[in-house]
Amino acid sequence: MKDMDLYLALERLMMEMDENQNSVAEEIRDLLDPIWLRLSSEDLARLDARGHVDPRALFPVQLPVPARPEAPAATVENQMFERVGWQAPAHWRGKAA
Repeated sequence: MKDMDLYLALERLMMEMDENQNSVAEEIRDLLDPIWLRLSSEDLARLDARGHVDPRALFPVQLPVPARPEAPAATVENQMFERVGWQAPAHWRGKAA
């Protein structure tokens, strides 16, 4: 697991623990510090640029359920077919068409 992924996973867990007033949140917060120090300057800039984005909304990714597809309209709607039975093609019967 990359440091950035690990940091985000622990951060999300810490926030969930904070929401539930669980004291384990402080221990997780302590685990975040050494990971923060190992992050690259680009990763730190990304984390700092989040602004008001709530990281809990990022994990897990939730996609909207697509609308149920509709069947295409029938192409022979309201048409009647005359039943003539099956007939072999003329070349099968030895006759020219």
